[in-house]
Amino acid sequence: MYAGHTVAPLLDGLGSSQGALLEALARRGVDVPEVDPPEHRPMRGYHQIEVDQAELRPAIDVLIERHRPGSEWRWASTGCPATRSRDSLGARVGAEEGIDLHAALATARGQATPGE
Repeated sequence: MYAGHTVAPLLDGLGSSQGALLEALARRGVDVPEVDPPEHRPMRGYHQIEVDQAELRPAIDVLIERHRPGSEWRWASTGCPATRSRDSLGARVGAEEGIDLHAALATARGQATPGE
């Protein structure tokens, strides 16, 4: 519960919570940290786009500018084999539904300098 959000979604699905589990463990004599675990916040929808590797950094820069880490809406990127071309490397950028990835990519394409 403290190292990541792998347990919290499972607990939510079972109708429980991180706090309830920690309280139950403490009642049974298990030492639990005195600080609360990071709050689990489920994703609010999810969508993704695929970009060329050269477009990834400009797209990330736009997303950082519009949705800084820790802000309301979350996004992430990952390298992956591009499905558009077997010979090129691409990346996927995924985000919650509150982020317009297509608009961010369009802005990034307008900002990218030739040769990047």
